[in-house]
Formats: sequence, structure tokens, C-alpha cells
Amino acid sequence: MSQHSFVHIAMSPFRLMCLGISSSLCQSYNEHGMPHYVASGIAFKEWAESQNVVAQWFLLALSFFVLGLSMTLENTFGASLAPAAVVALGAVYAFFKATGLSVRANKTKTA
Repeated sequence: MSQHSFVHIAMSPFRLMCLGISSSLCQSYNEHGMPHYVASGIAFKEWAESQNVVAQWFLLALSFFVLGLSMTLENTFGASLAPAAVVALGAVYAFFKATGLSVRANKTKTA
């Protein structure tokens, strides 16, 4: 994987947040002029490097899952619509859970 591809994937949650939720969330910078998302990523990386190997593997797997999920959402719905799609899917799930409805086919037993 190229460095460009990795950075593109790592910035996917940032794009979802900036384009899909609010651009004002992404216009805040730390005292060094670095966006908070980037500074948080660097701090997380440095903290993860200080953990033991098992914790590092767990954090790596968790990071790949979260980044992969956000990249999949971005590629499927677009960065501006992905957060709305997540909310809509969550609302549909909550509706089905609250009403007890099911999308599964009814299986009937035959004698």
C-alpha cells in the first residue's frame, strides 16, 4: 500500500466529519497550527507505540476496522451523505427493534 493510499484511508473519518456533519468542526487548530484530527492521530500513534505488543496488535486491528468502515461508507454513499446514511440505518434498526418487526422470511414446517 502506498503512503498516499494509507493517508487517504486514514483521513476518511475526517472527511466524513467535515463534509457530512459540519465544516466548522474541521476548522480548529492546536497551538502549532495543526488540525486537531491530525494532532490527535499523532498522539494516538505515539501512545500506541508505548503499549505492549499484544495491545499494539489489538489497536492496529481496531484501527483498520474503523478506518475500513469509514472508507466503505465514504465510497458507498459519498463523504457528504455517509453520516446521514448511518443515522438512517440506525433509525431503521431502532424502529424494527422497538416494534418487534422482522425482515426474515417466515418458515413454515410441512408435515
